[in-house]
Amino acid sequence: MVGPSRHVGIERIRAAASTQRSTAKTVVAELLIKLVAAIFVVSFAVVIGFGLWRLVEIPIRRWRDSTFDYVYVDDDGNARELNAVEREYATTALFPNEDADQYIKPRYESLTRAGRLRGYLRRRQLPRQIPVAPATQ
Repeated sequence: MVGPSRHVGIERIRAAASTQRSTAKTVVAELLIKLVAAIFVVSFAVVIGFGLWRLVEIPIRRWRDSTFDYVYVDDDGNARELNAVEREYATTALFPNEDADQYIKPRYESLTRAGRLRGYLRRRQLPRQIPVAPATQ
């Protein structure tokens, strides 16, 4: 037979366990809310950042007088626009190795294996002080 004081002790234990479960549920719910809020804030920041980048990128492209992403850098360091054939080549060609005569350079200063400066370059990698000549025929 369980005495009255022992019965009260069991009830206290049950009440404490119930409180712990509800506290755990509250903590989980709070963490879930914080996670969803963080995902929303990061998504919003990415969208705002992309929009701001577009505001910056479009004037830069207009400043360079072209909307095409690549220019050709000659061996002497001069840059020029691409003609239609070169545009198609630069956007569809696969450069399987670095021995290719023409390749897309990661930076303006990058050299071929033969030590030449020539190659296709993303317009944004071109230093501002380098003028871009018109395309050759």
